[in-house]
Amino acid sequence: MKPYFIIGDSSTDLSPELEKQLPIAFAPLTITIDNKDYFDDQTLNLREMIDHMKNSKNSPKTACPSPDQYYRAIKDADASVTFIVTLSSALSGSYNSACISRDMYMDEFPDRTVYVVDSKSASSGQGLLTTTIHELMEQGMEPPKVYEAIQDVVSRLQTIFVLERLDNLRKNGRLGLIASAIVTILSIKLILGATENGEIKMINRAKGIKKALSTMVDQIVEDLNGRTGERLYIAHCLNEERAKEVYDEVKAKCQFKDIQIVPMRGLSGNYADEGGIVIGYY
Repeated sequence: MKPYFIIGDSSTDLSPELEKQLPIAFAPLTITIDNKDYFDDQTLNLREMIDHMKNSKNSPKTACPSPDQYYRAIKDADASVTFIVTLSSALSGSYNSACISRDMYMDEFPDRTVYVVDSKSASSGQGLLTTTIHELMEQGMEPPKVYEAIQDVVSRLQTIFVLERLDNLRKNGRLGLIASAIVTILSIKLILGATENGEIKMINRAKGIKKALSTMVDQIVEDLNGRTGERLYIAHCLNEERAKEVYDEVKAKCQFKDIQIVPMRGLSGNYADEGGIVIGYY
């Protein structure tokens, strides 16, 4: 039996190097475009899915992992303690599915413990939470204390993002009260973020992608207010060069103990679209 294990839904974005370091597995969401299902696992061809999405007139649909999928993932992990990190419960049913599976599993195996963490974030935000769990467990912190510490990180976690295109967010109703007139002006890019409840909000706007990315970094600098941050993960959808430009600007303007560039999986790519950048930090 493993001492601990981490499960993330497939909105959790990590680099291949980090995935090798962590005891982690992923519960895939499903993205459906024009009646074609894309399973967000190691078989997914992200380039193919993004191209299909761009060429489709229909809005993609997503389905979270079922409680049974989570249950099987927990059982396969065969760990004394399992941590599950999910996409924001304000955006998906993934958290609720994980909670159901937790109760099912702990009823069957009362000597084992499963903690479910609502990231109130997505993508890179989820990724850095899994890394933090791993770090704390490796330091020898007791699992209940790790869970408390992660809840504190969630309360401090900031998520900020700039998307090349807003088509999918608009079609899926994820833009909330953002004025549609702004969204349709192609030269205007929105700097978006997450509320305390994990819903999407508008933070700022800028003309052109370069100015928007720079404005996003300036927002991070403002949030830090002179302190050194702990972790900052930059997730990109099929545009590593853009992520590296953001990385360089972050390094030049502020300090973090750990900065990583991570590629998006299918679920994040579905909403971010090609060229989208999502940053999680605390």
